[in-house]
Amino acid sequence: MHSYLYSQVSESPSSRESLYKAAHTKRKLRIGNKMPDISFGSIVNNYTGKTRISDFKGKLVILDFWNTMCTNCMEGFAEMEKLQKRFDNQIQIFIVNPWQTQSQIEEAFKMSYMRGFKLPNLPSVVDAKKLGDLFPARAIPHHVWIDGKGIIRIIGSNLNTYEEKIEDLLAGKQIFAMNDDNVTPFFDKKKPYFKPIIAPAKHFLQDGSFFTSFNNDYAATSNGVIEDRFDSAAGTIRTTLINVDVLDLYETVFEDIFSKSISKTIYSTHWFDSRDLDYFVLMVNDTSRYTSKYFRLLTDKNYCKSKFCYEQVCNAKLSKEKRREYMLKDLDRFFGDLYGTKVTLEKRKISCYLLIRITDQNIPNQNTEWGIQKISKNGKQVNQFNHSTLATAIWETIGRSPFFTSLRNDIANQPLFILDGTDIRERVDIELPVSSDIKQLEDIRSALKCYGLDIIKTEVERNVLIIREKENK
Repeated sequence: MHSYLYSQVSESPSSRESLYKAAHTKRKLRIGNKMPDISFGSIVNNYTGKTRISDFKGKLVILDFWNTMCTNCMEGFAEMEKLQKRFDNQIQIFIVNPWQTQSQIEEAFKMSYMRGFKLPNLPSVVDAKKLGDLFPARAIPHHVWIDGKGIIRIIGSNLNTYEEKIEDLLAGKQIFAMNDDNVTPFFDKKKPYFKPIIAPAKHFLQDGSFFTSFNNDYAATSNGVIEDRFDSAAGTIRTTLINVDVLDLYETVFEDIFSKSISKTIYSTHWFDSRDLDYFVLMVNDTSRYTSKYFRLLTDKNYCKSKFCYEQVCNAKLSKEKRREYMLKDLDRFFGDLYGTKVTLEKRKISCYLLIRITDQNIPNQNTEWGIQKISKNGKQVNQFNHSTLATAIWETIGRSPFFTSLRNDIANQPLFILDGTDIRERVDIELPVSSDIKQLEDIRSALKCYGLDIIKTEVERNVLIIREKENK
């Protein structure tokens, strides 16, 4: 959901935590504070002609913090444009980049990874150090709302910004401000969840479990997951899941079973959204109760609805199998009472493409460094994969192929799977067609057959978690 900015420290849990702490310490403004009447600074495409917060008296001002490394930010620009047109002179949206100058932004948009992105028709505050100091952000997109009286109403997630909530604020209604990772503390894996919310620090929870709903004050958008943490002082072992989907709770119970299927999956159309959707069938009235991963337009309402917190603390001598058995009983009881949920693990046949061996020949591996290069062979361009896993070579070829994209469209909401039926785990050197040249399945099959491989369409059995509600048989 977020892009994280690491300008001075490496990407590690400890460094990320230090960035959060720096942001919290530095933050000068809070919700309810009066916004200082500062000049925004350098504004590109400033069709408003206004440069200070006092110039927008009576209007809702929304600041959308972004930079050119944040694809999520740029994917949201179109929606910001729509909102500006929808509310016209009632609101003013600015995109705000505290980290880059206009020339740096223009240079970034010339890069290949920026293909398909464009800046919105909105005023753009660039090199926005003043705003960056007032609203320090280490995770973006990050949104700030300032009402018509200059009062800060939201500092937090971009999921706050959508039509219904803007209408509520303009109508004078109370609004919920969903936090994000710039506002809430980083999830501290060393501390049990029950301590900060229900128990004095001197007490240990020896044996038990509990649920809470979405917690806006703790790991609001990054969630927090710690599995099987041993506490030698208490003699306990703990699993904590903070602000996770119901599906993620159940996936934790069955992680050992699912991991075997995941290890054989080369490609799935759900991987761009959530790989765990491959292993669930939802026979329910409202999918938003269980996951927020199906929504085209994600908002705080549908994001928080499926999020729960769960913690289990057991005697450290209890086996993992027994702990997961207890967790499943907790989930079944809680969601059974809440939604009438019934969950079963079943074998289901699925249609898939299966990579198989048709000979025992060895695939060469003469290179020692991984790489991909385009070469000409027999008058055609091919990709030469050096010292690559077989799965990576297949994924890079098929995952970017217009032919397989058309297959995904044909099967509508059903995921397209490509599974590995070989036992090849060694690195290989292999030449495969350029993705854009694959017009039919035979184009890649003929290339694979040179290495004693093939891809066939078939059916396989796999474990699937069926989530039903009482009304759905």
